[in-house]
Amino acid sequence: MTTSACRISAVAVASVLFFHPAYADDSERLMELRASPPISAEAISQEQFLEGRYAELKAALKNKDLSKEEKKALKDDYKAVKKELKAVQKANKKASKSYDKEIKKLEKSLAKEYGMGPYPAETRLYVSDRPEPLQPYYRSLYIEGERNAVLNFNRLGVAALELGYLDHAEWAFDRSLDKIEAIYADNEQAKAAKSKFQSESVKDYKGEPYERAMAYYYRGIVYLAEGDYENARAMFRSGEYQDTVSEAEDFQADFALMNYLDGWSLQCQGRSGDDSFAKAAAFRNDLTPPAPGHNVLFLTELGTGPVKYGDGEYKEILKFRTDDRFVESGARPLVLDGDGNVRYEPAAYVMEDIYWQASTRGGRPVDGILEGKAQFKETTAAVGNVMTTAGTVTAMAGLYGGDGDAALVGAGIALIGGLFGAASEAAKPEADTRQWDNLPRYVTVATESIDNVGGLHYAAEFIGEGGEVPPMQDAALVAGGDECAVVWTRSRPATMIAESSPGARLDWKQMRKQDKDVQRMNVAFRTWLADETPGIPAGTSEGAE
Repeated sequence: MTTSACRISAVAVASVLFFHPAYADDSERLMELRASPPISAEAISQEQFLEGRYAELKAALKNKDLSKEEKKALKDDYKAVKKELKAVQKANKKASKSYDKEIKKLEKSLAKEYGMGPYPAETRLYVSDRPEPLQPYYRSLYIEGERNAVLNFNRLGVAALELGYLDHAEWAFDRSLDKIEAIYADNEQAKAAKSKFQSESVKDYKGEPYERAMAYYYRGIVYLAEGDYENARAMFRSGEYQDTVSEAEDFQADFALMNYLDGWSLQCQGRSGDDSFAKAAAFRNDLTPPAPGHNVLFLTELGTGPVKYGDGEYKEILKFRTDDRFVESGARPLVLDGDGNVRYEPAAYVMEDIYWQASTRGGRPVDGILEGKAQFKETTAAVGNVMTTAGTVTAMAGLYGGDGDAALVGAGIALIGGLFGAASEAAKPEADTRQWDNLPRYVTVATESIDNVGGLHYAAEFIGEGGEVPPMQDAALVAGGDECAVVWTRSRPATMIAESSPGARLDWKQMRKQDKDVQRMNVAFRTWLADETPGIPAGTSEGAE
């Protein structure tokens, strides 16, 4: 092979490397660059070939036995190779510098808009490997980072459970509970972490007691579906505990749903759940436990959960209201045969009102979650007003009386008063109203004794007044066998929510102005997500278009 046959034009190498089509945005080009070397494999191979050829010719010219014609031919080849090698090295060096320059330019442009990210192409890539119906919730999880991780894990988990992606539901709730238990577990390490968490001015979402309890409820449902009754029981008992602890104090538990499901989990193991059912009945006087021989549990969720809002002069008091768009308040579970005939119609009992759980603590009304901060604002505002007034009076008296020192002192007091007032205006003691927005308003329970559980169809009708009641809905989950089964139905889809919970997502200006350590933590969180998140189930063709 001749040297000339192996040569590649340095100009051609550079032009191939830096030709690229139009991109959706700068982040797409940056991602492509980061995934490819600064110099093409062809260019590197050509440079290595020429270096080898150059060394061979240089060594050959030292041979003293060469004829004059051979030496001349070698010299001509040597000079040509040397020239070509320098051209390729120069082109490769230029390509490398251009690559670094373009990377830095893109990073600077993107950082100006997005801070440390995530950049749009990174988000698209992450989301594209998830089941299409869950992609909006994975997108929120990826963009909003650690600050809203528990919230987004929870929203994703319910949607995944309803749509039949049990592996995604299990993963999402496990990750949520990991983060909740770091602060709210019943151990000394968590109590120490909780103390530190209370002092932080900007907190990652962990949820109110009712929200944390419901995360355990849903994880328990997944365990029931898998036939793991002991772990299901552990979840329901942990959910009961979460109902007792808030950020600042502890309360009496009254989440009867958790007690009832604890009893059901025991019954599924062939053990007595009487104590747990009795505990639930202590909060629900007309509740009766499952009849002997009942092997199917019906959980039916109605409406949508509590809406959080801030009240008070500075919106510092966290309060709750019902979402009055949805009026269903009762359920009628139905079990139908293949011809559509109703075989069973178990009586459903409204076991839990999630709004009631949200708006009370141990039966007492909730008031002033952020009251301490609001008092600080009122105090500083009062000090500011008093000092500004006093300073103005002193300064005016000094001026009219010809006392320059008094005027200066008065001006200083007024300045300090102004600073206190500015500090008061800068304080933002609004209640944290980030909310888990695909929770239900009510949860009903029913049980029945059914043979051939897997051969029947399950659905529910709904009861309500004062508005439109949704039509009959098929069960979203039917799991277990003839020994012990669970049927889970919702009146409203878990996916009827927006991509992001109301008020939860910061805008890009706020995100890029976050502390650098917070942004680095979110970069690490996204890296972890990319490695740990379940993908699209094998054998399906789902994904982003």
